[in-house]
Amino acid sequence: MIKHTATYFVRTIAFCDGATDDPVKGPICGRPFGLAYDPIARLLYIADAYYELLVADSNGRLAKQIATGAEGQPFVFCNGLDIDPITRNIYFTDTSAVYDLRNSTKGLQVNDSTGRLMDLVQFRRSCLSRHSTEALLSVKLSSLVSRCMSARGV
Repeated sequence: MIKHTATYFVRTIAFCDGATDDPVKGPICGRPFGLAYDPIARLLYIADAYYELLVADSNGRLAKQIATGAEGQPFVFCNGLDIDPITRNIYFTDTSAVYDLRNSTKGLQVNDSTGRLMDLVQFRRSCLSRHSTEALLSVKLSSLVSRCMSARGV
């Protein structure tokens, strides 16, 4: 059963199980599009179309939201996500700065090009107390073009 309070719904497994493509339940239950596991930190990172960027530990607790935007702009449609196995940098995409999942076909129709490639830079765990690890995450905007040019030495 889902509970409705004054301003929000409370998610339950019974309500949300299997509801990822439901346009009504999606904003309540979430819609993960990107998953990446960091075996060293034992954390699962999730790019969700409705709940932005989340992280789940291996204790079976609910995932925690760790970022909702960068450089003054909210994420609108978080999508793919991956972890560089050498640097452990976490890369993900915000498909559009205008169109969310429910309006993604409109974005295709107008050839929306407001998407961003993002990276999440995590401070070394050895410098942090175990209670502050999740709090000390920094999101920075980076250009795909400049990143590719830097990689090629241009």
